[in-house]
Amino acid sequence: ITINGRLYCTAVHSVIHYGCETWLLRVEDIRKLLVFDHRCLRNFARICWDHRVSNSEVGRRVLGNDDKSVDEVINFRRLRCLGHMLRMPEHRLP
Repeated sequence: ITINGRLYCTAVHSVIHYGCETWLLRVEDIRKLLVFDHRCLRNFARICWDHRVSNSEVGRRVLGNDDKSVDEVINFRRLRCLGHMLRMPEHRLP
């Protein structure tokens, strides 16, 4: 993973995913998050839209092989949060 990839994961991913466990997302919202994510990746890689580089290739260049999409990460975090809530005693449920 490149320096830009590390910076991207630290700065952008933490902002995008903050509190995502409790969000109610529609398909349009996920699409907007994906568009923002790919735009940020292109900015970090300094790739313009007219270079005709696919989103998966841009992600591979910046993040290496560790590129999970925003919706995959949100689903993973939701499931992890659900697991925590299922293990809580009933008097502590949020």
